[in-house]
Amino acid sequence: MKLGIFQILICLIFSLSCTFPLAGQWFKISDVGYSSYDIQFFDDTIGFLIGDQFVFKTTDGGYTWDSTELGNSLDLLLEFDFIDPDTGYIVGDVSGYQGFYTMNQGGFWIPTTPYILYGQVAMVNGNEAIVARYPAEPAVYHLYFTEGSVETLLPGISGNDITVFPHDTIYVGGGGFAKSIDNGENWTVTEMPGILYMDFPNSRVGYTTFDDQLFKTTDYGDSWTELELPDYFDACTALEFVNDSVGYYPCTKSASYDGIMKTNDGGEIWIFNDFSPASAYSITGISCINKDTCWCVTYSGEIYATTNGGGSQPDTVISNASLYEKPVFDVYPNPVKSILHFSMEGMNGLSTIETYNSFGSLIETTISDNNSINVEAFPPGVYISIIKASTGYYSSKWVKI
Repeated sequence: MKLGIFQILICLIFSLSCTFPLAGQWFKISDVGYSSYDIQFFDDTIGFLIGDQFVFKTTDGGYTWDSTELGNSLDLLLEFDFIDPDTGYIVGDVSGYQGFYTMNQGGFWIPTTPYILYGQVAMVNGNEAIVARYPAEPAVYHLYFTEGSVETLLPGISGNDITVFPHDTIYVGGGGFAKSIDNGENWTVTEMPGILYMDFPNSRVGYTTFDDQLFKTTDYGDSWTELELPDYFDACTALEFVNDSVGYYPCTKSASYDGIMKTNDGGEIWIFNDFSPASAYSITGISCINKDTCWCVTYSGEIYATTNGGGSQPDTVISNASLYEKPVFDVYPNPVKSILHFSMEGMNGLSTIETYNSFGSLIETTISDNNSINVEAFPPGVYISIIKASTGYYSSKWVKI
């Protein structure tokens, strides 16, 4: 793992104990050695991932994996979903577009009747799943996998991602956004760019992606707003939101600088990790059990983990380009012992000041009428403050001594 310059400076100046990966970001914990496409954890020990013809299971937090072979070297597992640690379903191109389900935490997998290729799956309960077919003759189906029966729900809609909530709510993202609140009896379809990834932390708030565009809804998918990202975001892949505000998004920052972005405020400000698990575009899945504890898997089968929310270095806090491209303003005194002031021409009145530590965690939000904060109680270190003032948004880096 490479160390950011500010980590090194903090270690040298303040003689802190810098042990990695505890103070780092994402760290590699294992490698299954096969192309991998999805990962899901239920707690800090039990997790599953799929790769080529294998499904892998861990009981020690991802450090070791046991594999079950479901096909042969020519087969491909596309997607899986678990409704609980015991019950899950896998779809893919396995000996004739086969599906498999388990009811004993992957102890064994039961094949279902072969079907036309389904690319996505979301469990409804222990016996039902919503599945989608693509690319030819796209459709969404209700699958009763222990009975081997299939019911067509929505013909003509391809499903690149599916989310199912209790009380009969189904969201499908593909060539548009489709929504049903009566278990698929009736649908409303919203015109949108082709959705590649979708994540709803709850039924009201959700996020979708297409190429380098990120959209957000706060009204159950009835309307969508595009979140403007810095123009150097590129080649973004899997999306994982832990709650309304905290989310992870693997993207490329430049030709040689890839990593997993993190937001703490629903996509307004993004933290870019200075350590990258392989290349961002090679990350095929992310799974989090809370805002700090997550795993990701790369296409080559490497598993990375974080226990500190991905961490961050202060110079990697990046902001919405349209909001944050503002003139430089003064921060003084810097370094600071007690009172830190922010100053810029025309900047007056009440300001909201958010302060992040060197690991990218929001540690304080202050409402100030004189654009200053008291940092006397802060531990020595490097910090970033985001100032939301009447004249715009600003960010600055400073040191507490």
